[in-house]
Amino acid sequence: MKVAALTGARRFDAAREALRECDRIAGGRQSPQLERLDSTRGDLARLAGEFDEAVIHYTRSLTTAELRMDPRSIYRGACGLARVLARKELDGPALELAGISEAQADDLEAEGFELVGFPFDDGELERASERVGGEVAQALIAEGRAVPAGQRVKRACHLAFQASASPEALAR
Repeated sequence: MKVAALTGARRFDAAREALRECDRIAGGRQSPQLERLDSTRGDLARLAGEFDEAVIHYTRSLTTAELRMDPRSIYRGACGLARVLARKELDGPALELAGISEAQADDLEAEGFELVGFPFDDGELERASERVGGEVAQALIAEGRAVPAGQRVKRACHLAFQASASPEALAR
């Protein structure tokens, strides 16, 4: 909570220090709460403009969430990853990831989970939609929404790794 509050206040150095303190206290222990810190680290890196670092944290968060069968963390990781790719102006993959996160949200709401929105939304996806145009944006989002639930993490990580390796190949 402290890290999230510091990140939201754009006090990035203090947030990083709070994360280091968490790591020192936890030592080698593992728990779902500690594993969820990868999303928090992704949020911090994204908002601090460290986009490649954010991609690493969000993809780690997604794969860990899949192993734990944690659909809420999958949603959060996909949302964060979509936003970081939009900040990198990789609009095609970002909007497809937005569709994946929308589908994940629909599944969560159907199971009775209440979602209150994504933390630290800076309007990245809206700007990505504007850059590609409404019709293209809707088609890309629909592609993401069509990814089956059991393939969402795999597709999200594929988009992220492909974008990191070759941004030009993904430009639409």
